[in-house]
Amino acid sequence: MKGLYIGRFDPFHLGHFKAYNLFCNLTDEVEIGIGAQRENDFLSLEERIKGVYENTGIQPIELEDLDCNHPLYWDWGKYVLRKIGNIEIIATGNSYVRNDFNKEGIPVLWLPRYEDISGTVIRDKIGKGDDSWKSLVPEKTKSLILNSVKYREIK
Repeated sequence: MKGLYIGRFDPFHLGHFKAYNLFCNLTDEVEIGIGAQRENDFLSLEERIKGVYENTGIQPIELEDLDCNHPLYWDWGKYVLRKIGNIEIIATGNSYVRNDFNKEGIPVLWLPRYEDISGTVIRDKIGKGDDSWKSLVPEKTKSLILNSVKYREIK
C-alpha cells in the first residue's frame, strides 16, 4: 500500500518522527508532501526539505498553496493526487488536509498531536531563547536549526 504523509515540517520534530515511523509500519511505500513556503515560516522551504530528507531519507514533494482563482482551489486533494499519483492512504494531523482527502474517498490516518512537541512550541521556545527546544527535535534537525538563516538572525 502506498501512502502519503503531508505536513509543513517547520521544523521536522520528534512528533513527526514518531508519526513517520508509525506510518511506515502501515504502508509498503511512503511519499512525503511538504507545504509550500509561507511568509511566517521559521525555516525556508529548502531548509524544511533538507530536514525531512535528512531524518527520513525521502525527498519530499512540494505541495503548493493554491490561489483562490486556481480551478482546483476547492479541490486541493484532487490537485495533490494529480501531482503525486496513485495514493491509497494519507497521513496528516491537519483537519483541512483530512477533509480534502475525505472528499476524494482516500482513507486518512489521523496522526496524534503531542501537546509538548509541536512546531509552534519549538518556534516559540527558540524565539524566547529557551534552549529546551533542542530536546524536541532529532539531532539532524537541531543542527539544521542552529545553522538556519532565521536562527542566526535571532542570535
